[in-house]
Amino acid sequence: MHRGYLTPPVLIGLALLSLFVAATLLFNTFLIRNIKNEEILDKESKTCSTNEDCSLRLCTGCFNKEWVESAPPEPPCARYEGYTCECINQVCEERKLEPSSNTIDKTIYYTDEGSTTWKTYTSLQGRYSLKYPTSYKLLENKDRSWDGTEEQRENTAALYSDTAGDPPIRIVFEKVGSNLSLNELVDQKSWCVSITPDKGIKYEISDRPGLIFENNGCGVAGSTDLYVLNNSIFYHIDVRGGTWEVKEKFRFNQILSTFKFLN
Repeated sequence: MHRGYLTPPVLIGLALLSLFVAATLLFNTFLIRNIKNEEILDKESKTCSTNEDCSLRLCTGCFNKEWVESAPPEPPCARYEGYTCECINQVCEERKLEPSSNTIDKTIYYTDEGSTTWKTYTSLQGRYSLKYPTSYKLLENKDRSWDGTEEQRENTAALYSDTAGDPPIRIVFEKVGSNLSLNELVDQKSWCVSITPDKGIKYEISDRPGLIFENNGCGVAGSTDLYVLNNSIFYHIDVRGGTWEVKEKFRFNQILSTFKFLN
């Protein structure tokens, strides 16, 4: 054996070590570059000036509205259900909404009974009546499926309109036991996991206390659901899909202000 010379196994080991070090350095450089790019992207995607600049994505949180419009669709989930967006230090941030079951939203009350041209619908079996604009078509004991076809549905009245700002309104009633409270019925009858009595906003309808759940992630395109109990009849009034903005809220509340129980 000659001293001062490296054997082939040692040379191979050194070569592998050099390759490992080089690969590690390359990977770290790539990782740092990606992190910086993600930080830049994250900053741009969340930049805002006011709360109106932000949009909530139920799965990934709050982002700039313009960024959301061009962003890829997110997977279906409800991680941020019950949250809203706020622009804090020019960054869109998520804020969890506080339970509002003990808060009455004063904006939901309307006294406008509608014009004299409005039609009146009375359900003797459901023990109620209401007025609605002539722009609506009323379906009795029927409802529309998501593809627009009409289907038989007992104990149902459905209002549909092609006019902008007129939300589709459906009223379904069911006779129940006299020993059950409104909260118990909401808990038992609602199939949507995001609807629980503690999340409802108090809503008075025909002098009876009800609970409304706005902009739920329920169904194919979301919904707003109102529940009320009167004389052992449980009522579910909902708006399925579509938008739920100022005009839709006003029309919904305007029509519901004409709702009367036939006691």
